[in-house]
Parts: sequence; structure tokens; C-alpha cells
Amino acid sequence: MKVGVVGCGTIAAFHLPTITQHDRVESVSIVDVDRQKADAIAAQFKVNHVYQDLQQMLEEQRPDVVHILTPPSLHAKLAIQAMDHGCHVLVEKPMALTMDDANAMIDAAQKNKVQLCVDHNFLFDPNVLQAWRLIQT
Repeated sequence: MKVGVVGCGTIAAFHLPTITQHDRVESVSIVDVDRQKADAIAAQFKVNHVYQDLQQMLEEQRPDVVHILTPPSLHAKLAIQAMDHGCHVLVEKPMALTMDDANAMIDAAQKNKVQLCVDHNFLFDPNVLQAWRLIQT
């Protein structure tokens, strides 16, 4: 599997160890408008493909899945761009800032027959589960 990671902020350091160590991942690419930040995290996780432009990465690397780890205001645009290239997308929470953007993302996933997933990594955290139980009583 080929994986693209868009955004090299703090959360990328949580995604990249799992991605780069997975035995089914054959190639990882990183995209960030800040080339120094991208180069630094690429060196840390031994990623060879670094880009400043998502379009270029999509065309050259042709990833199977793209992780969108950017500020939320960019999620919809970047996710739709990746899905329009046939990539499955994992987007950090929140999925989008407006219902229109969220619906456009869902439409792009359906149109391109790809999966769109939102990373809600604390859904099964004991504290979150307890909060749900308290709300439901």
C-alpha cells in the first residue's frame, strides 16, 4: 500500500510511526507547504518522498490512501482533491467546519467509490465511554 500524509504538524508524529512500521506499507510520501518542517519529519521517520504540493504528490506517487492532518479549514479541499484521484482518505477531526463541506466530502467519496474516514481516536477511551453512559441515564 502507498500512503500519503498531508500536514506535518504535531499530529503527524502520532500517525507516522504506525504508517512507516506497518508491514503492508511499501511507500510513504509527505506533503507540507513548509518544506523545512516536511524535511525534518521525513528524516525523523525515514520517509523518502517529500512534497510541498499535494497535486504533484498525487500524480507522482499515486497513493492508495491519504491522511489529511492539516488545520480543519483545509480538510474539505484537500480530501476532495485526494478522493478525486482515487485515494481513500483518513481525515483528522473535525471532518469539516461546515455541513456544506462535510456533504461535499461525502459526495466526493461516493462519486469516486473510495472510503472517507474521520479519525475519532478517543471514541472508546474509558472516560469517553463513561461520559456516554452518564448522558444516557
